[in-house]
Amino acid sequence: MPNNIIESNDLDFAQTVLGTSGVVLVDFSATWCGPCKAQTPILDRWAGDHPDVKVVGVDVDHSPQTAASCGIRSVPTLAVFIDGKPITSAAGVHNARRLDALVEHSKSHAA
Repeated sequence: MPNNIIESNDLDFAQTVLGTSGVVLVDFSATWCGPCKAQTPILDRWAGDHPDVKVVGVDVDHSPQTAASCGIRSVPTLAVFIDGKPITSAAGVHNARRLDALVEHSKSHAA
């Protein structure tokens, strides 16, 4: 896992994401997924530039319960949680500008 992305799984997702106050951006991915491999370095750089957002990676193959409970049907999917509550999600690869928009949109809907 890259430096700025915290790895999570079925065992600790409740604590790592749902038990966190503030904004958490979760990257649901899989090791076999080409677009996921493209998303990871973009997300890692973005996370380094946004220390106010906790960025978490979840491998759906190793965490099927978490993926199912979050309604993940495709990878990569990015989901924004605020104060432990799911706000929005978006499938596909996102550049830094789209990551900014996703988080800002989520903040405005959570307020």
